[in-house]
This record gives sequence, C-alpha cells and structure tokens, in this order.
Amino acid sequence: MMAPINPSGDGSVYKDHRKNKNLWIVEFKVAPQGIKKRHRKRFKLRKDAEAYRRAYIAARDEGISLQDGNMLASDLFDEWIEYGKKSSSWKDKDASDQQDDVRRFLKPRFGHKKIKEITVADVENWSLDLLHGKVEVSVKLGKKTITRKREYAPKTVKNKINQLSAALDLAVRRRWLNYNVAQDAEKPKVDNRLKFKPLTLEYLQEFRAATERHAFGTMWWLMSATGMRWGEVSALQWDNVYGFKEGEPLRIDCLVELGRKDGKWHIDTPKTQSGIRRYPITTKILDKLEEHKGVQFLIRELNEELLGWGDAETTNGKVKDLNLMFTTDDGNPIHNSVSLKAMRKCLRDAGMDATMKHKDLRSAVGTILISLGHTPQEASKFLGHSDESITKGHYIHEDGWNNRKLDMIDSLTE
Repeated sequence: MMAPINPSGDGSVYKDHRKNKNLWIVEFKVAPQGIKKRHRKRFKLRKDAEAYRRAYIAARDEGISLQDGNMLASDLFDEWIEYGKKSSSWKDKDASDQQDDVRRFLKPRFGHKKIKEITVADVENWSLDLLHGKVEVSVKLGKKTITRKREYAPKTVKNKINQLSAALDLAVRRRWLNYNVAQDAEKPKVDNRLKFKPLTLEYLQEFRAATERHAFGTMWWLMSATGMRWGEVSALQWDNVYGFKEGEPLRIDCLVELGRKDGKWHIDTPKTQSGIRRYPITTKILDKLEEHKGVQFLIRELNEELLGWGDAETTNGKVKDLNLMFTTDDGNPIHNSVSLKAMRKCLRDAGMDATMKHKDLRSAVGTILISLGHTPQEASKFLGHSDESITKGHYIHEDGWNNRKLDMIDSLTE
C-alpha cells in the first residue's frame, strides 16, 4: 500500500493494491462536528477521490453533517446501489448495470454536489448535454478505460433521468430531501412508433443472400428462421442441439443467456422451467448448423495456436468450456455491437437498408407468419411471448403444436 497523500487532518488519498482492486481510498481520521472518527470511501479514479475529499472538507469546515440534505450525491448514489442489491426486484445483472451507469453518467455530473443543491435546471441541462454530445463519458475497452463524447438517443437520456430520480426518491423516503427535483424535470420525447419497416418474406430472402458469406451469416439466418432473441442465439451451445445422432428429436434448447459483469462474461440461467425455450427444427436447419460446425472446427484448428481459443474469462471458468455454437475467430462470445456492426456493413455493401437491429429479425418473423395466413395467436405462441394478454381468450391445443410449428419454420426457410 502506498504512503497516503496529504496525511493530515484534511484527510488522505491513497491507492489500495490489495486484492488487485487498484482503488483510490479517501480516509478521514480527524472527526470534528460529530462526523465519524474513521471515514473511508473508495473510487476507481484518483481525480474522483480528490474531488470527494475537497467536497468533504468544505462541508466539514462549515459544520455540516453529511447525512441529511447536505449529503453528497456521490454518497446517495452508493446508498441507492446498496439498497438495490438488497432489493428482491433487482437481479445481479441489474445491480451491475446500474452501478456502471452511476459511475459513467451520474457521479461525474452530480457526485460533487450536495443533494439539496441539485435543481430542476441542473437535470434538464444535463439531459440536453447528453442529447447533443457535450458530456464526456468513460467507456471500458478491454482493460483500458477511455473518455469520449457522443450523442445519446432520447430513450437513453430518459432512462438516465429515471435512474437519477430513483436515487433521489430514496433520499425523499429517508427524509433527507423534501422532494425529488428529477420528477419535475422535462424529459426528452421518445418516439415509440415502429421506425424500421417490417420485413417482407422477399426482403428476408434478400437479407439472407446479402449476409450468407459472412462468418456470422448462419447465426443471422437462424434468427430469421426461428425468431430467437439475441441473448438466446449468442449463448447457444452445441451440447444442446439434438438431431445429429440417429433417433434424436430435432430440437434446440436455449438454456442460458450470456452477459457482461465486472469485465467478464457471465451466464444467466432461467429460474423456472418456463424460462427455458425449446425450438423444434427442420432437417434444413440441422444441415445448415452441421455445415457451420465443420467450418468452425477448421477455424479453431487454424487459430487455436495463434490466437488461442475461448480464453476469455467467465465467472465460472473459460469461455471454451461452454462449447458455444457462434463465436468470434478466437472462440470467444460475439458481442451484440460487433454483430450489429457487421450485419449493417453487409447490408450497406448490398445496397440495402442498414438501419435494422437484431430485434427487427424477430419482429419480421411474426409479421411474415401472419402475412402467410397464420393467426396472430399462432405467431405469438411461435415467438414464445410471455405476455399472456396476446392470446387471452384464445386456446391453442398442445397436441400437434410442434408439427404445426415445423410447418411455420418451413414457410420461413423456403
């Protein structure tokens, strides 16, 4: 551990190397005005730690307690994250995402302020700065952290304001604030209307022709044939494809989803059986997957010594242990943004509309099935919608449903 900087009654800032955390610690050992005798707070960046130390000293010198409206917003955000982790409504992934957003968006703008000093105008100006690309946001790229400016979509900005509002709500409930200023701030208008024109079967066929030669082409083809979600298809494992052996039913089981947590890939498993999706498949899909498996085997043989294979860390080991169906050239999971960028490039090169997203393929499947004469209820059941109101009042008998589903897949893969 390094020697503290400013080791006096004005607090100290030092780096803690224990457990490889590389965090900057602010520590106060002198305790006038009833403040704790030993107050510590940890930050990832030294500049954030120094800013907190200065704000803490200023508050202390004024004889202010930091446990009321004079509490620093940085402390409130930490309190909100801890409260969320204990809440039954937050999952581990939610807590990780919220913590990351607090670090990138909320603390740089409001962390040094006392919560009672945050105004409606502050929130609205922050909203406009995010919309117009005037805010520097730190982004992790592998082991590096870079700072850049970019314009954010209205929906993203609205979500950030909602996060700030949720933290301030906690302060109101605990009587640290009289009211939540973020609730009065004007939020950007979000156009929820469909911006991407639903794909026709003819366009879907053109899409497949434009992307079939790409390394991810089979993955996109499978999404367009089954309506799989991105989280499902990116985590498919060869062990859960049935039909390669004689007598096996032709089926793909989606048992896990992949996500990112603390710089590592982590596996999300459904808590109930209803969360497991099972897709009956046709021999055409099986042949396509078998061809892809052969190509993947050749790529692995060529690249394993040079690039390694599946060496990225997961929360439970190495990626290679997952035996993923779709990977990058070094055997690691495909990130959503990498796939989307590649798909749009293929479409641009073919002179096609390059504004589509992964979810548009799923939406297209439902639209095309209805246009081919299937009922909305059948399309809803095919896609596995969890919203029961879509099929409320209608009953589809389970007998023969898989055969009916195979007919629907056939119509999508013609």
